[in-house]
Amino acid sequence: MKKAISLLLMLLMIVSIIPFAFAEEIDTAEADSEEETQNQIALMGTGTGAEVRLLQLEKAITENIIRGQEVIAEVESKGNDTSILEDLISDMEDLKSRVQALDAESEEAVDEFVALKAEAIELSKQFRDEAKTLLDKSDADALRTRLKEMNRSEITQLNNQIRNRIREYNAEQVKNLFGILGIENEELLANFSNGNSTLKEVRDVIKTEFKSMTQEEKKSAFSELKEAGVKKVITAKAVMEKVRERVQNIREKISNYRTNQTGYEDSGNDGSGQENEENSSNGRRGGNQ
Repeated sequence: MKKAISLLLMLLMIVSIIPFAFAEEIDTAEADSEEETQNQIALMGTGTGAEVRLLQLEKAITENIIRGQEVIAEVESKGNDTSILEDLISDMEDLKSRVQALDAESEEAVDEFVALKAEAIELSKQFRDEAKTLLDKSDADALRTRLKEMNRSEITQLNNQIRNRIREYNAEQVKNLFGILGIENEELLANFSNGNSTLKEVRDVIKTEFKSMTQEEKKSAFSELKEAGVKKVITAKAVMEKVRERVQNIREKISNYRTNQTGYEDSGNDGSGQENEENSSNGRRGGNQ
């Protein structure tokens, strides 16, 4: 009885792997925990996974820029000085360019993602804090109207790119899982990759094939999947430890932005005393768009 329950749990674990990834968006409106960031970077072990995360970060920054421009327009309509807000938007645009230029296949992609995300969150916070000093509750309706009417064509384009890359990532994961389980079904893989087969169909095939496997085969597959999962967690924790000091430095530099007005610069120091190499100028998308 215990053995049957154990095998059932194995099957449930294997099948549960397949919602795979990226159900959550990246939110730069509020600072999140290290655990949340760690969960995000655990899925960046492949170029496609890293590209999805970078596209999601680009989308979040783009939304902040578009909203910020509408806030500036509203502040200007009241005759208030918008120079600090404009400087912060300029910094966001520079940050967006650095995200776009980062090569998802590079060794530093994960480290840079964590640092760039921290920078995006802190810039967003500084912008909100400054805007609150220039707008009051009576401006809320006018601003709400502006935000509803803002041009979202770039966001729509990014959503389409993200959706396509998620499909590619999930297809890669299904192929890897099939390999571990010894499942040969090229037709289903092709159909799932191009969107003609559903996740339910993939799960049904896995359940059927799993039941036909010997106990040793089941244990071997389970062990391999478990080991891969542990490696992802260990790698993600190592990245967070490596960049923790750098992230803190970024937050401190930007948090002083409004008071000293001297700007800031992320030196790329990871806390080890070594400067990171310059990001690849080839861009992360290459010819994959």
